[in-house]
Amino acid sequence: MRAVIILLFACQAILGQGEIVQTGKQYDPGTRVYFPSYGISFVVPRNWKGGLAAEDAVFFMASDTKPGVGLAIFKSGSSQKELENYLNAVQNLGDNIILQPEGKIQIKETELSRSYSSTLYRGKAIAKIGSHGHSVLFFFAVPAAQEKYYLSVVEKISALVSFSKPDPSIMVKDWQKKLSGMMLQKLTTAADSSNTGDIQKISFTEIHLCKDGSYHTGGQKMGKWQIEVKELKSQLILQRTGHESSVYSLGMSGDKVSLDGIHFKILKSLECK
Repeated sequence: MRAVIILLFACQAILGQGEIVQTGKQYDPGTRVYFPSYGISFVVPRNWKGGLAAEDAVFFMASDTKPGVGLAIFKSGSSQKELENYLNAVQNLGDNIILQPEGKIQIKETELSRSYSSTLYRGKAIAKIGSHGHSVLFFFAVPAAQEKYYLSVVEKISALVSFSKPDPSIMVKDWQKKLSGMMLQKLTTAADSSNTGDIQKISFTEIHLCKDGSYHTGGQKMGKWQIEVKELKSQLILQRTGHESSVYSLGMSGDKVSLDGIHFKILKSLECK
């Protein structure tokens, strides 16, 4: 059975890099998640879910049935020595969970691994280095009683990493496909947005993002819109004619788009020509 599962994941990697990860969206167990800016993809472990938080450049993973936390941390242009320095450091996970490195770093070709421990917790990190200068570091920490289980999880996730040529334009095109010719309509109740105190910080209640690159609000053409991607984060840039650009962090929440944490419905624009 294990061989069959690995074969299925291998076939998925051949057919496509996986699902492009977007801020605020949750990814289920078995999903191959893809980070185009780094050219890296991997499979979310069985019984675990993951997502990219707006305020962090880290892919977080947690289980509904098992204690512990998993992280995927991305590095751009880091040398093997820099990764070794990172693995040699004490790992502070917050909530007074501080893990000390133990033993020596194990190096096997382009893979580095290290174990960690504290009185109550155990940790394991595995770093994989790709041919284009990018790397991903998986770090899982769990209560000491779950040590064998977490070792299995981190080894499986690292074994299914796939590297390709980094291409941020893939994320740009993905967002353009979602938003071109659409209207974003702001949800104005606190329950509909993650930043409940900032509902009014975006002045427009709706915006039309036209396929010709223009955007409209209040029935008027205001300027140009575009998507920019910086590592794991996507941004909507509104260049109003004669004014400075406005920049908004882009994310997803179910079937809604979020701008700086404020949620918008996505509807077909009747204003764009």
